[in-house]
This record gives sequence, C-alpha cells and structure tokens, in this order.
Amino acid sequence: MQRKVNKSWNHIRMLTDILKGGRLYQTSCFRTISSSSIPKEETRKTTVLLLHHGQPRTYFYAKQFLARSACDYYKLPVSITKLFIDLLWPLSRRVQASVADCEHSEPFQDNMKRISESLESALNTLLPEFSRFACSYASLYDEPTIDTTIKKITREGTDQLVLLPLYPHYSCFYTGMLLNHAINQICKRTNHFVDDTDDIFSTRIVPMSPVSFKVTAVDRWSGHPVMSNMWYQKLHHEMDKYDSILFVAPQRTGYGGRDYRREVWATCQQIIEHLRNCVPWRIAWFGGWDSWPAFTFESIRIQLFFLRKNGKNKTLVVPVTSPFPSYDTETVLPNLICDQSVDLVYPSSKSPVLIHGLAEIIKNHLLLGRPTSAQFLTHCKFCMSGMCDQTRAVLRPSSTNEKADSSVFGEPFVTKNETQGYNHREKDKSAGGTLFS
Repeated sequence: MQRKVNKSWNHIRMLTDILKGGRLYQTSCFRTISSSSIPKEETRKTTVLLLHHGQPRTYFYAKQFLARSACDYYKLPVSITKLFIDLLWPLSRRVQASVADCEHSEPFQDNMKRISESLESALNTLLPEFSRFACSYASLYDEPTIDTTIKKITREGTDQLVLLPLYPHYSCFYTGMLLNHAINQICKRTNHFVDDTDDIFSTRIVPMSPVSFKVTAVDRWSGHPVMSNMWYQKLHHEMDKYDSILFVAPQRTGYGGRDYRREVWATCQQIIEHLRNCVPWRIAWFGGWDSWPAFTFESIRIQLFFLRKNGKNKTLVVPVTSPFPSYDTETVLPNLICDQSVDLVYPSSKSPVLIHGLAEIIKNHLLLGRPTSAQFLTHCKFCMSGMCDQTRAVLRPSSTNEKADSSVFGEPFVTKNETQGYNHREKDKSAGGTLFS
C-alpha cells in the first residue's frame, strides 16, 4: 500500500512540473547539454564590438594601465614594468594632469556607451534586411574588459561578430594588440569549424552549446571618408578666421610607426582637398598621455615656428587622429599649445557625421564583402609574435583561395579543445600553399 502511495505521489509531482512549464530538462543530468537554455531569437543578431585601450580615472588604475601597457610593448614581465612605473611615477606629469582633469570632463565610458548606442540605432535603421544589431564596447586595460565582454557574447550567442578598433589609423601596438587579444579570447572559448577537407578558422563554435558565429574585423578605416567629412564639417565655416592649419597626431614609435605616419599624412591631404586647399598646412607629432615625450623635428613648437616664419600667425590646430574626446584632446594638447596663441578644434562623440560614417563602414564590411585589408596579412618587420599569426588565420579573407595552415596556431595560444579539433590531418599543399608561404 505504501508503495502505491509513493508511486502516485511521484506521478503527481511530475504532472505538476509539466503544468508549470515542462522544465524537466533543468535537472542536473540535462542542464549542461540542453539547447533550450539559449532562446533561438536571442542568437539571431549581428554583434559589433568597439575596441579601445581605455582611459583610467584614478592614479591607482593609471599605474596599472601603464604597467600592463609597458608589459605588452616591451615584452617584459608585468612585475618588472610595475616596478619601473612606480619609480618613474613622480616624473609622469602628463599622466597625473590627465587623470586630475578627468573629473571636469565626461567619463570615457559614457562616451563609448553613447557611441555604441547611437551606432546600434543607426545600423538597425540602415540595414533592416539584417538580423538585429547589438553594439557593445570593451577596453584592453580598462572596464569593461575584452575578456568579460567576449565571454558574455559567446554565452548569449550571435550570428556574426564584427571587431571594430576605434583607432582610425592602423598601428600594430594599438589596433593590432586589440585584435590579437580579442581573437585570443575567442579561440580560448570556441573551436573552429571543420568540414570534410578544410579548417575554417573564421567560423567559431562554442563547445557544449548551440552557439556558432562568424568572426570578422575592420582593421583600418582611415581611408574611409568619415574622417575627412567629420573634420570638414567642423572646419569649413571657420576657415575665414585662420590663415593656416596645423594637424597634430600622437607619435607612434616602432610597431609599424612609419606606415602609421603615412596614413595620417594621407588623411590630412584628404581634409585639405575637401577644404579646396584654401590654406597652407603642416603636420606635427606629440607624445600621447600614455607614452614618452616626442623627440622629433616635427614637433608642435617647431612647426608653428616655420608657419610664422612664412607670415602665418592665425593657426588652427586639428587633432586629426582623434574622432572623439580623449586625454590627448582634453588635457595634453591644451597644455602644449597654451602659450602659442593658437586655437584648438575639439572632437565630439555626439557627431552625427561620425556615427553615420561608422555605420557606413560596417555596412560596406557586411554587404560589399570587404574583409580585413590585404595589408593586414603582411608581417611587420622583426615581428616574432605567434598571436599575430593566430589573428591573421582567423581574420583571413574568405575570398582568397589559400587556406590557413593550422601550424600557425602554436603554443601557448591554442587551447586543448582547439588542438584536438585539428585531427592532425595532412593539408593538400599543392592546392594553394600555406598561409605564410
């Protein structure tokens, strides 16, 4: 009799669970393999991830920022770079001034949030034929971090992930480091897709999950008209008051710094052509808030001297590489030109031209099939980083006939799951060669 009562009671409990929503799959034996934990409609979207190095707002986080940045730049242990930062901190006047002035300006995270929300709205309006867009932002040395953001994206699911570094002009240390870190985090949490004959590294699959997505990136966008159009809108009404323009940009040493300077020069030329070559111009380099002072014969003071030598005393200073406010435009540049009798043009994160231009860049990337640039696949001089090879393999344009060789994924950047996915198959080298032959 007792057995019949217990059996009937168990049947009643099971019927109650079914009436409450049928969530029997949430028991411990089914919870890890259930595909119902992620609603299908949540994964139907294209995610755009805006990447930046970040801007700390306290001295404590500024020291951490500089120590981690120096660790990546000089390839030294962070314990050593932290020691040097502590020793040199009393001499870091630009960093201290930038952090001290940040309470008088809008937080950097608020600017990034505004840009991502505006870009998301613009993309959903501009590309209604796509699944919905979701834009977020992440920082390499600040909050929210790239690690936590990518973890959230892989957990929630997406159809395609587009990486967009917010540095218009390509620099290996700034743009390249962001892409390397983002791709490394993606590879740690996902496996690449494997068909009958090839490894497709750009298609990622989350283990024990129904989530799969494609990864692409916009590695450089200085050639897009967005920069020249944005500065033209700010300058063309003011040019009657000035007789010259001084374009300024932070100096990048090493890590492809020469190519960076060429891209900046090309942008300056585009802006002047939009202004119909109405005034003479020069370009000057300065040390950014997070770098050493610039030692160059093309400094701001020297270039202003040559402009005045030619009778140009009404000069407008334009931070050509800064599409939105930063420590460089809010603190460093005003301090450098405060005694030079010149005017500075300030960028704005509320610029509709900037948002529309970024939306056009994403549209061209998705609709016109514009992958990463061919220049992105070339090695920098003296580059020995395995992370760069991994990034190029994942972001390699699918339109090319060459296939990525799994040998570029070497330790320590390949996870155990990634290594098992290769199956140690022999590639047909005669069909197109390896990635970096």
